[in-house]
Amino acid sequence: MKKQFLILIISILTFSCFGQINESKRTESKRILDSIIITAKIHSIYRNDVNWPKLEERVYAKFNDSDSINSVINPIQYLLGELGDYHGFLVINGKQYWTNTKKTRSVNYDYNSIKHKEKQDRIVSMLIENKEVKTKVILDSIAYVEIPFFLNNQGIDSINNNYVMKLRKAICDLSKINPKGYIIDLRRNLGGTVYPMISGIGELLQNLELGGTTIDNKNYEEKWELKNGNFFFGENSLSNIPEIECQISTENTPIVILIGRYTASSGEVVASALKGQKNIKLIGEQTAGYTTTNSWFSIYNNVSLNPSVSFYMSKDKTVHKDGVFPDIEVNESLNVDNMFSGKVMNKAIEWISTGYNKVYKK
Repeated sequence: MKKQFLILIISILTFSCFGQINESKRTESKRILDSIIITAKIHSIYRNDVNWPKLEERVYAKFNDSDSINSVINPIQYLLGELGDYHGFLVINGKQYWTNTKKTRSVNYDYNSIKHKEKQDRIVSMLIENKEVKTKVILDSIAYVEIPFFLNNQGIDSINNNYVMKLRKAICDLSKINPKGYIIDLRRNLGGTVYPMISGIGELLQNLELGGTTIDNKNYEEKWELKNGNFFFGENSLSNIPEIECQISTENTPIVILIGRYTASSGEVVASALKGQKNIKLIGEQTAGYTTTNSWFSIYNNVSLNPSVSFYMSKDKTVHKDGVFPDIEVNESLNVDNMFSGKVMNKAIEWISTGYNKVYKK
């Protein structure tokens, strides 16, 4: 398994004190909890936002020391919630546990509502059933392509590369009409693996600095970039991807990125990476707010912590702590069954047709 395929997995930490099984399962569970707390104190991007003595006291109060390793789940879910880490998670025996604390955000819709969750589930079922890349020619001159979410396929080159090539072929086919602009739709992109997503648009943007991640909100911890159409996260990228084919020149072509409340996690990486580019405009809503990279810390056999360790930062040095904000805000309850209608799409068409020329073309 190649760890470069995981946007969320960066490093591994092993605590040697668990090299052997202790006689007392109680001691074992307690030591695991201790080590998870220490890991969060050292590595969490939110570590300086809490009073650790008080927080640790409350976490241990929720710990019921027992023979079961599952006794650490509730206190760690509480810990993640108190940190404000809604993207990080605990893994025990392959099962992932996020905080069960309700997230608080300043947006104009109820993201914790049943209706919001039902629409998310609808998006998942729709895109799992339909494996094709959605494209369209709008008004005979604007090329539309959707980048759907893409579930993690760790180290499976054939699956990752198949996704890349589907996107690239779709873009190359659209380029035959010589579009006056492109619309890239991320509104149904709930996340997954980012490498194929960005490499998939390598025909449009072959070589480009894309920003990266930050810890101090000023400097890049790791940079992202496109090199010959392949996405690099630091030194990591996909392997065995065929070279780009149609090599479209889009330096002076307007490109609109559509984002919204269901653009999440790796979908937000794509949005962050394209924000601040000369001929690109983000239109829509503030994204879902999972704009952190997570690191994988192995605590014990089949136990790991995956806390948020850095924020996304665009090329223009915009730091995204609670989602990616659009350049042009248009609030709209997305019609997931008709992506080509509505205020967001109308604004994208308008900007490509008139706004881009006023601002960028001389």
